[in-house]
Amino acid sequence: MSVRRICAVAALVTLGAAACSAAESEQTAPDEQTTVGTTPSGRTIPPPPPPEPDALDDPGVAPGECAIVTYTPPTATTEQEGELCRPEANQRDVAVLVVHGGGGYSGSWHGMRPWADRLLAEGYVTFTPSYQLFTPGVESPVFPLPEQDLMAAVQYVRGTGNALGIRKDRIVVQGHSAGARIGSVAYVSGDDPWFAGDELYPDISTVVDGFVGFYHPYDGSMENAAQYYGGPEESQVDTVLERWAKADAIARAADVEGPALLVSGTEDWEVIDAQMQAFCDAIVAAGQDCEQIFVE
Repeated sequence: MSVRRICAVAALVTLGAAACSAAESEQTAPDEQTTVGTTPSGRTIPPPPPPEPDALDDPGVAPGECAIVTYTPPTATTEQEGELCRPEANQRDVAVLVVHGGGGYSGSWHGMRPWADRLLAEGYVTFTPSYQLFTPGVESPVFPLPEQDLMAAVQYVRGTGNALGIRKDRIVVQGHSAGARIGSVAYVSGDDPWFAGDELYPDISTVVDGFVGFYHPYDGSMENAAQYYGGPEESQVDTVLERWAKADAIARAADVEGPALLVSGTEDWEVIDAQMQAFCDAIVAAGQDCEQIFVE
């Protein structure tokens, strides 16, 4: 399957599903109009509630423009930036955060521009954030700083949603390799108080409304894992075990609040395919849709 085909599926299937409301509290009869007023059967349809005011300043990105913005709160350990873009025309009300890979110690949001460009062509607002990287063999633990950075990026897009022309409940994370690992943690950890603190904005939801993951295990396993979590998985230290547990998206999938698309290839490790299946099964068990694509 070509990259163009994968991107089209991600954009048109999963992101389209994420753009749908989770459920309708009341069904409208087929012959009724869903506009404000009174339907032919006499049912009154009230106007929709006004959007919640933006919690953050307008980033000043007009249709057809991109801007480099700092998205982390002033209290964050490290200032992080990313590129925020809006399509020139036919904008949808969905934003997609495209998260780079690189093992957690390399990579840059600049490499995600081709993906962002394709999504922009489909009408999506895009944000390609940086996040905290580490130096192998040096700082430890690293977790959960990169994950908190991504959560803050979700908050930033939600906090400027009106200015960007999106709905605040239609924010999707698309992660690649290490970005998929980090993104999966954000996806299963919406508004989890364990992650709250100086790295996040205090009163903006971190819920991820849809997730697209490319080729990475989802149980927290990774290169340099002992450094990343401050100790090995078999550690007897409670804080280390807690970090490992919080990083296991498969085990924590019961709290997901939107659909997912998981992508892997026949040349990827078998463990990736097995974990993709396990993660998708857990997402479906949580009542959300999940689709898998294996690229040959």
